[in-house]
Amino acid sequence: MNRFKVLIFFIVLLLWCCALVYHVKPDYDLFARLIAGMSVVENGKVLMHDFYSYTQTNPVWLDHEYGASVVIYWVTTLSEFFHKTKFEMLVILQQLLIFAIMSLCVLCVKIRKPQFSVPYQILYFALAALAAKIAFVPTIRCHLFTFLFFALLLVILEGYRNYNKKYLLCFVPVLMLVWANTHGGCLSGLGILALYALGEALNKKDFKPYLITLFVSFAMLFINPYGIDYVKFLFTAGTMDRTLIQEWQSPFVIHGQAVNFIVYFAFMFGIFFGQLLSQKADFKNYDKTKLFLMLSTGFLSVLYAKLIPFFVITSSIFMFDDIFEILNKNKVLKWLNNPENKIVYAVIILLSAVVINVGNGAKKISLIQYPYQAVEFIKQKKLSGNLFTDMTYGSFCAYKLYPQNKIFMDGRYEEVYNPELLEKIKNFAKQEGENPMSVVTDYPTDIVLLFSNNKSVPMTDIPLSVKLQELGWKLIFKDGWWFVLVRPDYPYNDEIYDEFAKDKKESFHLDKYEYLSSKLFETGITKEILKEVSSAE
Repeated sequence: MNRFKVLIFFIVLLLWCCALVYHVKPDYDLFARLIAGMSVVENGKVLMHDFYSYTQTNPVWLDHEYGASVVIYWVTTLSEFFHKTKFEMLVILQQLLIFAIMSLCVLCVKIRKPQFSVPYQILYFALAALAAKIAFVPTIRCHLFTFLFFALLLVILEGYRNYNKKYLLCFVPVLMLVWANTHGGCLSGLGILALYALGEALNKKDFKPYLITLFVSFAMLFINPYGIDYVKFLFTAGTMDRTLIQEWQSPFVIHGQAVNFIVYFAFMFGIFFGQLLSQKADFKNYDKTKLFLMLSTGFLSVLYAKLIPFFVITSSIFMFDDIFEILNKNKVLKWLNNPENKIVYAVIILLSAVVINVGNGAKKISLIQYPYQAVEFIKQKKLSGNLFTDMTYGSFCAYKLYPQNKIFMDGRYEEVYNPELLEKIKNFAKQEGENPMSVVTDYPTDIVLLFSNNKSVPMTDIPLSVKLQELGWKLIFKDGWWFVLVRPDYPYNDEIYDEFAKDKKESFHLDKYEYLSSKLFETGITKEILKEVSSAE
C-alpha cells in the first residue's frame, strides 16, 4: 500500500477508537487520581499517606498509579487552552491511548512480516478494539497505560526476535522504569519477558538476552518514591482476592457486558487450536513463544474481565497470519483480505460517525451515575462530619466535599485500606454477617449517602434507608436516586428535601442533568491543602 492509503487506514482507525468511547460511562476512581496527580503537578510531592478517610488506613499509601495520575491531572489543566471541559480533555486522552495501543498492534504485525496480507486491515483491528471495549471504557483509567506499555514491549521484543538487533533490548529496562512508576501492571511486563525466555529456549534459540533483560528490568522496579516496600506491595496486590469487584470477575460471568469479547475469544481460540492441531505432526517447529503468549493471556482474560486487552493485543498480533491464511483459502471470504476494501471502510466510517454524533448529542452525566445533587446538598447545607457511602462513590465525595467531610473508604482498597473494610461494606449492602450495620455502629459515621436502589439481598427485603430510620437515623434528602441520612443526634432540624415533593418549601434547585462542565470538577482540595498534608507527612 502507498503512504496515502496507509494514512487513510490510520485516520479511520482513529475515528473508530474515538467512537468506542461514546457513550462515556463514569469511572468513580477518577477523582482519587486527580487528587494524587494534583499533588505532584502543583507541589512536586507524591502523597504518601491518606488524609481524607476517617477509617484506619495503612501507614504508607503505596500508590502504584501515581504516574498515571500525574498525566491525567495534567491533561485536565489544558482544558482552558483547548477551550474544552476537563471531562472532554480526559475523553480525548482516552481516545488517543486506545488508538496508540491499536496502532502499536499494527506496527508489531508489520514487524513480524506477515505472509498472507499487509497489516493495514481496518476490519481486523476494528473488531479487535471492539472486543476490548469493556476494559477500554468507561472514562480514562490508569490501566490503559499498562496496555499501552504492554503493546510497546511486544513491538520491541518482536523487533529483536525478527531482526536480531540486540540494542532494542536496551530500551526494555527504560520502559520498565517508566512503567513501574506509572501503573502496577508493570508486573505483566516481567511475565512477558519470562515467557519469551522460556519460549525461545524451547524454540532452540538464544534465550539468554531475554533473561538478562528480565533481571535488569526487575531491578528497575526498585527505582520509585517508596523503595523496596513498593515492590513488595506490587506482588501482594497482584495476588489479592478481588472477586467482590465486578471488573475482576470472569467475562463469562458478566457475559451481558462482555459479549463482544466472548465472540472474539471463541473465534480466535477456535482458529488457534485448529492451526495447532493441523501442525501436530510438526509441533517441534511450532513457535513456542506464540503458544505461551496466547495461552497465558487467554487464561487471564477468562479469569478477569479487566485483563481482556492483554489477550486482544496478543491475539491480534500473533494470529494475523493464521486468520488471513484461512481467508485466502476461502473464495467467499477472500474479499475480506483486501486492505483497500472500500465497502468495509465505508461501513466503519458510517458506524463511527453515527456513534460519535449520537454521543455528542447526549454529552451529559445522568444523576443516576453520580450523586451530584446529594453531594451539593451536603455542601450547601454545611453538613460537616464523617460520610459513609459505598466505596464506588467514595473518591467523588472526597473530591467534592473535603475538608468539610471525610469518607469511609474509596476505590483505593488495595493501596490504603484494611481488606476487612471492603467486607464490611459488602455485608452492609447485602445485610449479612454477624453485624451488618457495623459501618454505622462501630465507626464514627455522621452521614450516610445511599443509592436509592441499594436494597439488601434479596431485593424484596426492606431498603437500607428504612432500616437506618428504624435505628433512629434521620432521612434529610432524597431526589429519586439518592438518599442522605444523618445519625440520630445530628444537629439537623430542617424539613426533608424531596425533589419530587409537591409541597416542598425550599427553593433549593439543581438541574436534573449536570452537563459536562467545570462544575463536576470543582473541589475544595487545593494545592495549599495538599502542601499542608504533604508537609505533615
